Amino acid sequence: SAESMEGDSVRVVRSLLRSLRCLRLLRLLKLQKLLAMVYDLIDSEMTFIAFTCARLVFGIFVLTHFIACAWYYLGTSMAASGPSWTSSETGGEAAVQDRDLLYRYSTSLHWSLTQFTPASMEITARNTAERAFSIMVLFFSLLVFSSVIGQV
Repeated sequence: SAESMEGDSVRVVRSLLRSLRCLRLLRLLKLQKLLAMVYDLIDSEMTFIAFTCARLVFGIFVLTHFIACAWYYLGTSMAASGPSWTSSETGGEAAVQDRDLLYRYSTSLHWSLTQFTPASMEITARNTAERAFSIMVLFFSLLVFSSVIGQV
């Protein structure tokens, strides 16, 4: 039937798009080669240590960015069906979802960074999905932070 052929073509397009996304991972190989070349050019031990620290901080920032985006997405998608961290008011202020984009992003990023450090924040999980995500991020951040400390 026409519907099944249309469904099959959608599946094929989706699998092709997934394959293309996997090809983007090949860029990481180029980045590794570039980093190796930079390390070879470094003569000073202090510069080597500073470059390594900068690379680790940048890596943590990228990780926290993606975690912050996932945390915000989870909060906004859960807000439609019940309480969520984005829909809850904290400290007498308006809910996060009612604030401007910069505030929403910086709040998500702040939450994400606090998962990697022993800091605290007034934003907490308000439902089971957010709590489960928070626990997974805590375990992941424990592993990442430990490996970063081990590399310094």
